[in-house]
Amino acid sequence: MLHIFIDRVKSEKSSCLVVEILKSVFDSNIHKQDQLMHLVIPANDTLYKHITDWVVFGCLPNPNSEFFVQLNKEQPEGLESTITIRSRTRNTKKKTSRYFINYTLVPTYFSIQLVERILFMGNSILVLGKSDKTRAGLAGKQQEFFSRMQRLPRNTFRTDSLSETMEELTCAVGKDLHHLVVSETDLLTHLSIIKDFFLGGRGELFHEFQSIISQNLSKKTSMMDLKMLPTKNVRLNIKECFRLASSRVQVQEHILQKIEVIVTATDSGKADAMEKYLSEIGLNLKQEWPLHILFTQESMDGYNEMFRFLLQVRGLQMQLKLIWLETRQIFRVPIPNGPAILRIQMTYFIDNFQYYLQADVLESQYGILIEGIEKSETFDHIRLCLSKFQSNIMVQSFRTNPSLRDGIQQLMDLCTSYCKHMNYLIQQYHEHGIPVCEGRSSTIDEFTTNFHRKVEFLYAAFRRLAGDPQFGVYLGQLLLRLDYNSYFSKYRSMSLSQHPSIIGSLT
Repeated sequence: MLHIFIDRVKSEKSSCLVVEILKSVFDSNIHKQDQLMHLVIPANDTLYKHITDWVVFGCLPNPNSEFFVQLNKEQPEGLESTITIRSRTRNTKKKTSRYFINYTLVPTYFSIQLVERILFMGNSILVLGKSDKTRAGLAGKQQEFFSRMQRLPRNTFRTDSLSETMEELTCAVGKDLHHLVVSETDLLTHLSIIKDFFLGGRGELFHEFQSIISQNLSKKTSMMDLKMLPTKNVRLNIKECFRLASSRVQVQEHILQKIEVIVTATDSGKADAMEKYLSEIGLNLKQEWPLHILFTQESMDGYNEMFRFLLQVRGLQMQLKLIWLETRQIFRVPIPNGPAILRIQMTYFIDNFQYYLQADVLESQYGILIEGIEKSETFDHIRLCLSKFQSNIMVQSFRTNPSLRDGIQQLMDLCTSYCKHMNYLIQQYHEHGIPVCEGRSSTIDEFTTNFHRKVEFLYAAFRRLAGDPQFGVYLGQLLLRLDYNSYFSKYRSMSLSQHPSIIGSLT
C-alpha cells in the first residue's frame, strides 16, 4: 500500500495534491489508518505552512507554484482586487487580479468559502501593510495570527478548526479595512462622485452636456473628427464640451480632475453621430488607493453601462422637447393621429420612464447603500452593500433581462427616428417654406402603429413580471406612473393569451 502511495506522489509536484492523495488512501484503508497516521502530520505541516505564510504575512514562497494561491504576473503590483471577488465558480485564473485561486490544486475537502477566506486574508494583509496608518497595528496582530495558526491540529483532515480560525481572522482584518476605506479615504465622497457623474445625480450637468454636444453634432461633424481635433477647439472636442458643461454648472475643479471622458470611436462610418456618441462614450474615474479594492474594472464597466443608458434617455427627452419648441408656432392645435399627438405620447412615456429610473431606482437604492455603509462594521459588509447596489440598479433598470432591454431600446430607437423625421420636416419648412403636415400621414401612421405596438409589448411584459415577488415592488411603481390614467391599458391590442411565447420569453 505504501509503495502505491509513493508512486502516486511522485507524479505530483504540488504539496496540496500530496495531501489530497494521502487523504484518498487514508479513507480507503480504514484498517490501516493507524499506520498511515505518521504521514498525515508532516503532509499537513507542509500545506499549513503555505497557508500560514500567506494569511499571516502575505507571502508566497512558492517558486514551483505548489500552493493553490498563485501570482498573476500579467497584473502590476498593487492590484489586490481579489479582495472583492467572491466567485462561486471554480475558475482557475482571474485575469483582473494580482493573486488568484488555482482550483486544480485545492484539496477537494476544502470548501469554496474557506478557500476564498484564505485568499481574502493574504490580500488584506498586503493592503494593510502598505498603509502607514495600519502598518504598526498590523505587526502586533500578525504575531497573534501566527500563534493561532500554529495551534491548529495537524493530525486530521477535518477543516473545522481551520475554517473557524479563518473566519475569526478575516473578521479581525475586515474591521481594519473598514476603517481604512471609510474613514481614512472618505468612501462616501467617492460614492457621491459616482452617483453624480455615472448615475445622473447632477441632472443639470447632463442637460448642459447634451445641449453642447447636440449643437456640435448638428453640424454633421463625425465622431472621429471630434475625437481627433485639438482640445483648444472647444466647440468640436467632446472632452472639452464636458469640461465646458462642468464649468457652467460649477463642478468643483478638484472633483473634475478625477473624471475623464473617454470615447472609443474607431471610424466615422455612416452611422448617426449622436447615436455613435451615445453608444461609445464613457467615463474614467481615478481611483485613490486603496479604493481600487472595492471599485474593480468590472464594477466600473457596469457603472459606465448605466451612464450611457441614462445619457441616451435624457438625450431623447431633450430631443422631444426641442421638437415641441420648434413646432409650437407651426401647429395650431394637436390633431388626432397627427405628429403632435404622437410626440405627446412619446414624451409621456419617456418622461415617466426617466423619472422612474432616477427617483424610484437610483435615488432609492443609493439611499439604501449609504444607510448600509453607515451601519457596517466590517469591510465584507461594505463589499456586500456595493455588490447589492450595483446588482439592484442593473436589474431594476432592465439591463440584465435581454428581452426587456431590447424592447426598451427598440422603443427608444423608434422615438429617435421620429425625432429625425420631424427635424427634417422642420428644416425643410425653415429653409424652403415647405409646410409641415400637422394631420395624418402615412409616415406618422406607421410611427404611431409601431410605437403603440412596442408600448403594448412592454406594458404586457411589465404586468406579467409585476406578479413576481422579485420584480413586483419597483415594477408596480413604474406601471403606476405609466398607466396612471389607464391611457396605455385601454389601447392594448396584444394580450398574454394571444402572444404567450413572446411574453413567456421575458421570465
